[in-house]
Amino acid sequence: MKIGEIGNRFLTTEKVSYISNRTLLDFDFLVVDLDFIAASNVSKPTVLKRLNDIEEFFRYKNVPLIVYPPGSESFISTTNGVRNVHHIFEAITTIKTSFLESVGSKFNIVANTTFLEFFEKYKDYFSYSVVYDTFSGKRLLETPHSQKVISFINDQFIVLPALNLQKVRNDERNFLELLTKCIISYKQSSSELILPAWIKQYYLPGELDIISQIDKIQSEINDSQRKLNDQKVQLMLLERYKSLLTASGTQLEVAVKQAFEEMGIEIIEAEENRDDLIIKYKDQIIVIEIKGVAGSAAEKYAAQLEKWVTTYYAEKEIKPKGVLIVNAFKDMTLKDRPKDVFPHQMLKFSAQREHCLISAQQFLGLFLATKTQPDKKEELLDTLFTTVGCYQHFQNWQDFVTPQEI
Repeated sequence: MKIGEIGNRFLTTEKVSYISNRTLLDFDFLVVDLDFIAASNVSKPTVLKRLNDIEEFFRYKNVPLIVYPPGSESFISTTNGVRNVHHIFEAITTIKTSFLESVGSKFNIVANTTFLEFFEKYKDYFSYSVVYDTFSGKRLLETPHSQKVISFINDQFIVLPALNLQKVRNDERNFLELLTKCIISYKQSSSELILPAWIKQYYLPGELDIISQIDKIQSEINDSQRKLNDQKVQLMLLERYKSLLTASGTQLEVAVKQAFEEMGIEIIEAEENRDDLIIKYKDQIIVIEIKGVAGSAAEKYAAQLEKWVTTYYAEKEIKPKGVLIVNAFKDMTLKDRPKDVFPHQMLKFSAQREHCLISAQQFLGLFLATKTQPDKKEELLDTLFTTVGCYQHFQNWQDFVTPQEI
């Protein structure tokens, strides 16, 4: 019996990297440490490839993965430099599985399962750090009283509770041997037929045609899944700009910076604890102050902006343009927000210093317009960086945001 492991929990398993091209069919059983995957530098194509490899492992080996419980809720993959966030179980399955943090060492072993002997023998080796609120399969371990799921099994994987590796070291081979025997017993007791590996070399009439159709349908499913995943990524990338309407502090600053980057604007790194953002557009330097507040803008924001403008001019001998972006009334729905973001008393101060005052709501409208009208991007950006006083465009949010119909 050959046990492979994507991870580094056990000493007697043969290690295989999630990001390698190593086939999983070399192994009779496969241990998977989800946190080990989360710590790897994974590309999105690698995730899709490994999902196909795991599907192939199920088809030919007909045994579930042995999964070590996760600590992280998500992992990151990259596609052309874009970071994609996945739920941690999406590294191995499309079955929806979610969990909550919960720590304990007392648990109940569910009766009448093929794993009763295993958990009875090794119960002192286990504790738990999570419970599963969404899962598919048969319960194996539960919390006392509340009966929350600690361990479960389905046709794709068995999720173990946390294991004290120091305790299991001296008995690791017997531990894994009994675990795999219990898995085989589980498969034999299920409705699925267990056949020895050698019989896979022989085919009954029509079997190859069925296998070919299954492969074709699976390929179509995989293609649809890839398209679905691509759309989810596009939705995630678009939704992050909703923070322009809700955020403050660093989150808002990051959203504004990302928007400028997507518009092709050069970002000049500002010194720590100085300007929120410095950019370069054509030959012009622009210093930007960014605020997210529960009420309207305040005069002190314009004064702070002028301080950064003056400091930059004194240090670089280049007079920058000052732009103040304020996400005002950030905790109110768009329909309830007052129209006047910038108080009248601050307008003269800003106009005298040639500041541009723009709400984050207007900035979102400008950004979206450059995406839908790329041929007018320069013209749109010119309206921003030549404005003195209040920016006059994209004042009606309903021109670029669609409210949900009730």
